[in-house]
Amino acid sequence: FGLMNCISYRSAFGGVTGSYHFLHRTVQEFLAACAVKQLPAEEQGKFWKERLVLGYNTEGDFVLSDSNYEMPFLFFCGIGGLENDAVRDLLFEPLAFTNDRRFARGTPFTEIATAVAESRNEELCQRVMEYCSDADISFLSSQQLSSLAYLMTISRHIKQLSVRNPVEIFWLFYDAKRT
Repeated sequence: FGLMNCISYRSAFGGVTGSYHFLHRTVQEFLAACAVKQLPAEEQGKFWKERLVLGYNTEGDFVLSDSNYEMPFLFFCGIGGLENDAVRDLLFEPLAFTNDRRFARGTPFTEIATAVAESRNEELCQRVMEYCSDADISFLSSQQLSSLAYLMTISRHIKQLSVRNPVEIFWLFYDAKRT
């Protein structure tokens, strides 16, 4: 079982040629995150500053990056625990400029909290939950729900959080116990 796969096919001229690729794009994204983590801290900060969007897309949702860098960044957060000061400051910067403290689809808080939860850095998780005012879990992705569950299970601020759609909260905590 290898990381690469080769597909051989016959060309229009009768010759046999092959195409090499990763079994799944996620493997390539993980390896890219590992490569960025190997860079010196200053270069890591510069790399992510050039590639993270940290703004609103055309649908009006806040995004960390375009789709090409979202998963590598989340892998980077998980690998490094957000130890890099420049990357951590870059990530938290949008929270200073928004009053929207909801954990809901399309908000800056949700995207940032998801990256922080991936880091499993408990100090940062506590810090990010201090910003949270309430949660609307109706339209969150499974990754965002899992992140919220993790953040809520380790947070000291859970009593301050009001969650809309409380019927779904059971599944939120059920997911957290499995991870």
